[in-house]
Amino acid sequence: MTLIKQAELPVPFLFNPLKHHLGVLHQVLAQTPFPEVFILLKKLGASQMDMYTGLLSLPEIISEIKGFLEESGIFEHSAFHNYLIAHQEFITIKLSDSSEWILREAKGESYVHVHPGRHVPHTLRIKATALKTALAYQAAKQQGLLNGELQSDINKLRKQLELSPVRNILECQHLLELVYLLATID
Repeated sequence: MTLIKQAELPVPFLFNPLKHHLGVLHQVLAQTPFPEVFILLKKLGASQMDMYTGLLSLPEIISEIKGFLEESGIFEHSAFHNYLIAHQEFITIKLSDSSEWILREAKGESYVHVHPGRHVPHTLRIKATALKTALAYQAAKQQGLLNGELQSDINKLRKQLELSPVRNILECQHLLELVYLLATID
C-alpha cells in the first residue's frame, strides 16, 4: 500500500495528508488494492476532520509555509516556540490560493504541526464515517465492484467498514456531497 509517511515530509513539518488533504488521499486510494482500502480507511478515525480540497499539492503547501516561517524569522524551533507562546499557541496563515492553515507546536524534530483551517476557503469539515463511506464507494467504483444501486452499494460498503446501514440515502446529504465531490476529482 502506498502511503505518504512522515519520513517523506521535510523536517520540521508534521502533517497527516490522509486526514487533511483530499487530493493526496484520493491518489493513495487510486493506487491501493481494494481489500487494503479498508485498512487505510480505519486510520481516518471516528470523529470529524478538516479536509483541504484545493489545488495546491502537499509540497507546494509545505514550501509556502516554510517560506512564511523563514520570512517571519520563526523557522528555528526556539523562535517558533517563543512566537507561539506570545500568540495563543497557534498561528493562522493564508496561502496563495486563499486557504488558511493552522500551525501548532509538536514534540520532536517535526515541531511544526500543520492543519487546514476550519470554515475557510478550500476546506470542508467532514464526518469521518461519511468520508470513509464515500472513499470506499469511489474505490469500489474504480474497480468495477458496484451493482449500480446507490443505497445498496453504500450499505454493502458500510457493512465492510463496520458502520450501520443508512435507511434512506436521500437523507444523507453530507455523504452524497462527498460521493459527488470525489467523483469530480477523476
